[in-house]
Amino acid sequence: MKKYILLGIALVVLISISFVVKKQSSMEVNNKTTQLVTSVITYQTLNIAESNDEDYHYLTIRKYQAEEIETVKVKKKLAKDVKSDKSYEFTFQYKVGTVEENIKSIFQNAELISIVETDKKGMEQRQDSIQ
Repeated sequence: MKKYILLGIALVVLISISFVVKKQSSMEVNNKTTQLVTSVITYQTLNIAESNDEDYHYLTIRKYQAEEIETVKVKKKLAKDVKSDKSYEFTFQYKVGTVEENIKSIFQNAELISIVETDKKGMEQRQDSIQ
């Protein structure tokens, strides 16, 4: 009889530990998906075009030594001093795991915080990785 009571207690303890570990893992996953991060990526502006919406510009951009070129819609207040054929550090904020490592995904899924001209060339340019 004592064997069965001890076995029952051990089973309850194991189930409780399993529940706590699962809950903790779930909380860690939730914290990752709600964690905001900031990344800085340097793009060269190839072209600037007016938008029909007076609050926006269209910028055609690309990263150093990259084939990918995209035209993106950017608020004028962030791009008021942007000129063609110059390099700029674009600062983005986004939730971890919501953005892919390409221009289209970054501009669709992250918030553009600022655009700052940089004189850094080539490999000196800031290219934070997307998380």
